[in-house]
Amino acid sequence: MPKPVSAEKTLAQKPCSNCRNRKIACDRTLPSCTTCAKRKKVCSGYAVNLSWPRAGDTRRASVANVTRFTSTGRVAFLNTSTWDVSLYLNVTDTATRLDLLRTPSPRPSLRTPRLATRVPPADYPSAGKLAASQGDHRQDICSLLYRMSLIDETSPSLAVRHSLNALTYLHMKDLPSSIQYRMLAISALRRTISQALDVSTRPQAVAASMLLSIYEVADRSGTIRDWSTYFDGCVMIFAAGQQAPLKHIGDASTLLGWVLYYNVFYKFGIAHWPRRTKQQEVIANRQNLISQVASHPHRQIIQNTLGCSLEILSLLSQAVELFRRRKGWGPPSIELQLAIDELQLQLETVHQRLYNGKDIEVKHETGSNNHYTPVSRLFQLAVLIYLDRVVRASPISSPVSQAAAHEAFDILQDVRVCERPFPMFMLSLQAEEECDRLLVLDALRNSKSKRALGDSKMAEQMIQRIWSQQDLHGEEGVDAPLVINAVFGTYPTPPCLA
Repeated sequence: MPKPVSAEKTLAQKPCSNCRNRKIACDRTLPSCTTCAKRKKVCSGYAVNLSWPRAGDTRRASVANVTRFTSTGRVAFLNTSTWDVSLYLNVTDTATRLDLLRTPSPRPSLRTPRLATRVPPADYPSAGKLAASQGDHRQDICSLLYRMSLIDETSPSLAVRHSLNALTYLHMKDLPSSIQYRMLAISALRRTISQALDVSTRPQAVAASMLLSIYEVADRSGTIRDWSTYFDGCVMIFAAGQQAPLKHIGDASTLLGWVLYYNVFYKFGIAHWPRRTKQQEVIANRQNLISQVASHPHRQIIQNTLGCSLEILSLLSQAVELFRRRKGWGPPSIELQLAIDELQLQLETVHQRLYNGKDIEVKHETGSNNHYTPVSRLFQLAVLIYLDRVVRASPISSPVSQAAAHEAFDILQDVRVCERPFPMFMLSLQAEEECDRLLVLDALRNSKSKRALGDSKMAEQMIQRIWSQQDLHGEEGVDAPLVINAVFGTYPTPPCLA
């Protein structure tokens, strides 16, 4: 009977790790060697046994040829709140519109906290420059306010003087003194308007009302009624004196441009503030000031107190009116679209020019050709972006807005400062790249020294909320009209981007 054929054993090519380390014979039996079994050890197997190389052993060192990346650029971090996430989650739900969203608490106003100690008189801020940006003295509103406040000791002069003092102490965070001078200004203004106003006292009453209105906007802790009353009274006083032909040069023209500037941006804030009152609707519907621009012979001249020409302000006012005519959040009607296209053509063809005065050659940071011309162009491009992104409700990829933003960022790269919050706010709608956002933030922070009581800080807060929505939405894009209204609604009074 033949013997059964035994199966051949499969042997490993090398000894197991245990036998190799002990330098003893290994039978190389798979899956484990018999030698380890006889020694009652667990066979470590025949796999490759890796070990760390000795220090300085270049033959066995494994070095990855990867260069460590170190970012040398700046990074701006956004604080995304629960309100930002709530808006993102509910932005497309018609059942949870803006009035149902829980808005965050308003930021601390300029009245709190009181951090400053006594400031020597030499360090007092210039009260006039708190109410307007710096510029040359050709048609500066600052010099006009000073002259109005120092004419005499009558009620009109005191109303302007006390209003300037109230703004100064508000900026210095001296709450008791600020309230004291505010009450003195209101008392002097009441005595002024109770009398018959003439050619000299009427501009003083307008200026005092305007300054008190700016006080309420800067303080942001007053009531909505106070916010509306002072400016509405200012406009009514101004309009009551327009029976005679308006002079297009001198103090009257300077005062007109100043009041018109704030009128347009108050109107802008009212249009995008969800909790409008009837009195605010009346302010927004007034057209008597805007009508003055159509017949103004210098409407295309860049005004240093405005940052742009009167014609650009007029076109912005018309764009706000078109936004107010929109019904719902869908695309505009055919009639409205035609009006938008016509206004866009006017915006693209406006040519703003500098005043041909002798003092225009004075070269300083915010009063020269190198500053006025690019800032006025930024204004023009910002109005164009507003018309396209907000009024027309175009996406961020719109060619009109893309071209305007590209030119605006190039300008901002050169000037590095823009003391007007409105152009920065509109540019934020098109700022997707980190470099563009840093450029906007730098320009806002550089502008704080130019307009101490401007809305740069508030504009920066609103811009960061818009960027949070852009980042949360991603490629799907953000609905600019809806988000702007929601951001404006977080404040107790309509924000002013003047």
